[in-house]
Amino acid sequence: MAERVVVLGAGYAGLAAAKRAARRLRGTDARVTLVNVSDRFVERVRLHQLAAGQVLADLPLRGLLDGTGVELVVAGVTGLDLGARVVRLDTVPYEVGYDVLVYALGSGADLDAVPGAAEHAFTLAVAGEAVRLRSRLTEARTVAEVGPGGLFLENGREAPADTVVWAAGFRVAGLAAASGLAVDEQDRMLVDATLRSLSHPGVFGIGDAANAQAAGGRSRMSCQTGLPMGLQAGDAVAGLVTGRDLRPARIRHLWQNISLGRRDGVTQFTRADDSPLGAVLTGWASARHKEAVIRGTVWRLRHPGPCGPGA
Repeated sequence: MAERVVVLGAGYAGLAAAKRAARRLRGTDARVTLVNVSDRFVERVRLHQLAAGQVLADLPLRGLLDGTGVELVVAGVTGLDLGARVVRLDTVPYEVGYDVLVYALGSGADLDAVPGAAEHAFTLAVAGEAVRLRSRLTEARTVAEVGPGGLFLENGREAPADTVVWAAGFRVAGLAAASGLAVDEQDRMLVDATLRSLSHPGVFGIGDAANAQAAGGRSRMSCQTGLPMGLQAGDAVAGLVTGRDLRPARIRHLWQNISLGRRDGVTQFTRADDSPLGAVLTGWASARHKEAVIRGTVWRLRHPGPCGPGA
């Protein structure tokens, strides 16, 4: 019977994992299925541009998967039955069985940290919220940071605002914890050096939804670690299916970027363990650097071959 590989989530990590696994398993009977709630790939690092009214590139997942043999299922994940090895979905086909599972459902905006944020703030975590914010910004007269009329500070003062944009961190859904997977205090899946779940070795965890302590550093919520984790998980999945020894993943950091408009920014270069170096880019050079990185990331998702990070 053909091995069934199912990848949940088509963000930077999940899409890379599905394509790399399919490439490595080409010529075998294994089937790779990618499950995602949307039929589009969302460049979350560009959603602030969408909110500002810019037109982003349309990236259909079927186009990005063309020629790979990966089957795309557009549905939301509602539950996992780890004993039966079944993923439950909110639409047809309602269930997908697996032999090897890659959990890459990512993260969303953390709206529970401060009262009122969920009711009154706008986020940039998903494309729909960015579009809603764009509509709101056409009406707004001031922008600050949460009540219906602005932000309330700890010292009792109020910062009036027509629109509050909440960018105070991300959190993962409780699905992994609810299903019985080993998780940390933030509900991120605990994985070993090969990115396999500490409690269920038939499940791999990658991207924002996983807490990995691998050679060279630790994972944090970013596409900088998500994409390499996806590529390395794809290799590991193929190794597991074909009976090869799994190699420990390597997580290395290179920089941290902050955009300040399309022509300004700050880039802090780092050591592999994410500690800062003395090298910093600012201004136009930083903005161009980040744009090159983002474009290179999409190119890497189109061509998850044997060269480059995670090979």
